[in-house]
Amino acid sequence: MKMGNEPVGYIKLNYTFGKDPEGMEVERIYFLEEFAGQGLGKKMILFAFDSARSLGKSCIYLKVMDSSANSIAFYQKTGFEIISNFRLDDEFRLMKSELRGMHLMKKTL
Repeated sequence: MKMGNEPVGYIKLNYTFGKDPEGMEVERIYFLEEFAGQGLGKKMILFAFDSARSLGKSCIYLKVMDSSANSIAFYQKTGFEIISNFRLDDEFRLMKSELRGMHLMKKTL
């Protein structure tokens, strides 16, 4: 995503999700901190919704750290619901334990 000619963020979509042939995944949404609060997250998530619909998908999944209250609130505001919880495994042992808790969220389109 650009503001003018300056890259300020990106979204990474996976057009499949696990064993759900109707699902798609938003793997990443990032933008520069100084652009927070300017509607970039909403623009990116709406792009994901449009992409999923154009591919005939009926739902979108994403994973979010359970400690990211602002992100969770944003996703819930856009229609996502928490469907399960899990912890990142030992592959992430360098990550602080309190940051390993995750939510799986889903939005039906």
